[in-house]
Amino acid sequence: MSSTPSSRTHVPSHLPPISSINFIPTIRDRNPVTTPNLNREPGNYSHICLKNGETAVIRFGAIIDFKGHHSKMGPYFNIANHNGEASFVNSKAATAALGRQRVQIQARALSATDFLAEFYPEDTVKTSTGAIGTIALIQSQLDEKNEVDESNITRCTRIVDVPDPSEDEEDQHFDVILTSHLLLPAIKSEKSNFMPKVTLDDIDSGLPLSPSKLRGRTGTKPTPTSATNQDIVRLRDMDDPDGVYAMCDDLLGTEVVAPKITNGKGNLIHPKDYDKLPSSSIAIIKVSICYMHFPIHNVRKSITHLRLQTMRLLNKSLEHATAPLYITPAAKSVSTSTKSKRKLGKDASSSKDKTLKKRRTRATASDTASSTAKGESGDKDDGQTQMSGVED
Repeated sequence: MSSTPSSRTHVPSHLPPISSINFIPTIRDRNPVTTPNLNREPGNYSHICLKNGETAVIRFGAIIDFKGHHSKMGPYFNIANHNGEASFVNSKAATAALGRQRVQIQARALSATDFLAEFYPEDTVKTSTGAIGTIALIQSQLDEKNEVDESNITRCTRIVDVPDPSEDEEDQHFDVILTSHLLLPAIKSEKSNFMPKVTLDDIDSGLPLSPSKLRGRTGTKPTPTSATNQDIVRLRDMDDPDGVYAMCDDLLGTEVVAPKITNGKGNLIHPKDYDKLPSSSIAIIKVSICYMHFPIHNVRKSITHLRLQTMRLLNKSLEHATAPLYITPAAKSVSTSTKSKRKLGKDASSSKDKTLKKRRTRATASDTASSTAKGESGDKDDGQTQMSGVED
């Protein structure tokens, strides 16, 4: 069923250009700094902050590569190996891993040669490339400041080879790695050490008391929200092909706290539904930069996370547009060239129409966002976002 362009083509237009020239002067001279616990962050992380003391947040458009080499979107997320598999010798080791479980997503800057570049609002490509460049600059400054050996640095930026680059493209580019908050913050905060309830029946059994088994009984493990809320997804509801979650039977009632990744209508996409996401998508993201510098066995190590605050997928909203909303000068020059000419009007050639139709068919079949929310594109950070599947 088709929709009118006015209800399907709204794209955020208020994305001021980001560059080191106008952003870097706004952050503190002494960074990173320890801030109050933000968005379920462990206390050992510090943050890049602005001069006014607030955490620096960067908002920009990007191509999200859900199937990228550095993305961790499978059932076990960042505790899995490169094949998406996970195994642990015992439940204690599995519990420790679950306590640091996060979603990891690869992203890159928008480009004037993107298939949907004609529909990008003005300065969107400039904002995106400026944001990635600024993040790379801050990462470089952190590396220089702490003088950690290269082998002991975990960065939020990666150098990625471009497959089959054209004559006008570089053969490599910077990608960034988005890392969510902890998916199971209750495990980290409680450390599975809360006192379980002991009954007379437990004593009369004559068997040794097992704290982990006692905690696993229904109703004994505290949960952060009401159990009557039907939107809550618990560990027992997650896909578990290797039986890792089942090993931690005392944790199966723990709530899985979803990152704020929403479809175009603003509905939350839960990690249990990430397998329905397309291989890539256009999105508006908000990120902050977290940093940890610490010694392990007399060796200095540093970890930089590009913490994902919010992500809103936009693909279908753009693909249903019947005419360009805005055309940046760069995108316009590319679109009128012989090499990459794109035309959506009635005068488009038959071959271009067929190609576009095939691409739209694939997009329609995917489970990306169906549209963006009406009005201003501010992310829903008020905690009122409703739970939904990938598509409404």
